[in-house]
Amino acid sequence: MLTQTRKPFLVGLFWFLVTLFGLLLLRQAYFWQQNSYVDTIVVSINDSNEDNSVSQEEIKNLVLSQLPSKTLNGMTVAMLDRKKIEDFLEMNPYIANAAIYTDMRHQLRVDIDQRYPILRIVPRNGKGFYLSKEGKKMPANGLFSARVPVATGYIVPNTTQTDTSQSPITQSLFELATFLTNDPFWYANTEQIYVNPKGDLILIPKIASHEIILGNTTNLPDKFNRLTTFYQDALNRLGWNKYKTISVKYQGQIVCR
Repeated sequence: MLTQTRKPFLVGLFWFLVTLFGLLLLRQAYFWQQNSYVDTIVVSINDSNEDNSVSQEEIKNLVLSQLPSKTLNGMTVAMLDRKKIEDFLEMNPYIANAAIYTDMRHQLRVDIDQRYPILRIVPRNGKGFYLSKEGKKMPANGLFSARVPVATGYIVPNTTQTDTSQSPITQSLFELATFLTNDPFWYANTEQIYVNPKGDLILIPKIASHEIILGNTTNLPDKFNRLTTFYQDALNRLGWNKYKTISVKYQGQIVCR
């Protein structure tokens, strides 16, 4: 009877000791990991391709610039301010998101989501820049060249801000570029977007010598539906270079000259 009474107590004690031992091991592993030295930096750029806006070497140098001694020599995991480094990296206009962590090999891992440009804008006054798919400005620094449509003409944005809301024409260009990215045919075949003195958006296609007058960005789906139908039903029969201008500016109309 005494044995049966003590058995649950002994089983409970056993699992308590097992749990305590496991917690002690985890605590020891944590302190060991915190006091271990960082050997190297490993950078991973998600969806990497030949048009990367940032390189692995650039990211490494940016990370090193935020370390107390500007080097990994003598740097332990506990000395790393990962939040500070992540915030610093995300201030870079070419980086959308950064994640910093260490692994069991004493490596400092840096995972980068880069920004992707969808349009290059060349203002009449000021330096050119790219717009990312989030609408953020990316300086055209000459270190990379993205194969995206180019917007030119009467564009005078306020280049002191990082978003697109400060300039109505830049916002309209971003809205049009975003629409085009969701239509593979038109995005691939748009060479240039020209803004005329009236503020009308004019599309310069790659496949023909005519200009497409869109006007503003109101009812873009309807305008491109009319345009696509006209391409398929009329230009396939008449020839791609039949007209110099094709206007879908006004609702329900296609005006060709």
